[in-house]
Amino acid sequence: MSTVADILGPPVGRLGAAAAYDPGHNLLFTLGVQHYSKMNFQMGDALGEQGKYCNPYVAPGILPYCWTWPGTKGFVRAYNATSGNRKWETSTAEPPASATSGQVKTATPGVMATRLVVTMGFNCHHNSPTQIWVLDPHNGHVRWERDGPTLWSAYCAGDREGADIRRVMGGRAACTPNSWSAPVLDSEGNVFVGNQVGVLQKWGSPSGRTVDVQLLSSLTTGVAFQDSAIAFGDGIMAVSTCTSLIVFQTNSTD
Repeated sequence: MSTVADILGPPVGRLGAAAAYDPGHNLLFTLGVQHYSKMNFQMGDALGEQGKYCNPYVAPGILPYCWTWPGTKGFVRAYNATSGNRKWETSTAEPPASATSGQVKTATPGVMATRLVVTMGFNCHHNSPTQIWVLDPHNGHVRWERDGPTLWSAYCAGDREGADIRRVMGGRAACTPNSWSAPVLDSEGNVFVGNQVGVLQKWGSPSGRTVDVQLLSSLTTGVAFQDSAIAFGDGIMAVSTCTSLIVFQTNSTD
């Protein structure tokens, strides 16, 4: 007979929350999940009645399995970094994972635009879909969104396979990283990001038009990625997974 633990898989200790700063517009972007409630609780498929384990009353407290799960809605908020005044708020379909602000290509040759790149998805949980959104930092409007990979395991890539080795080495059994690494933009406005299924991805638009945004390339590593996993240097790009460091040579003419 399956227990609740069997259904839910291994415990995870991460809630969707992050922040990013845009110095050009003096904006602070914060990410988080909505308040726990019956209307924002999506474990009906696993536990039966939807919202059963989310107590709508404050006095009795929160019941044990009222928590963040795949499908829990989140938010992105923008604040003036000097005054703290909120400028806008946008709701997300999945728990937010990470964000970055940077320049992306536009349809006008040679013209770049500042955008907020937000990744979302619950980490290390069976049937966890992921998404990438690119928002206008001025008003929170979604410029484009794309579906990322879905995790069909109860573990992030490499966690189950490397558990025994980690124990022998005296470390914790699982890496349990975020669903995405923090995205990084290159000088051409392409988005590089690692996903919990063990795939490094490059997203961009060859024409600069949002309708042409596509997955330009991917690399299967078989292991999930650290939160701050990607960095560019002079002629190189370094990527850290939960088990290794990968260094790529970049195009020296760009």
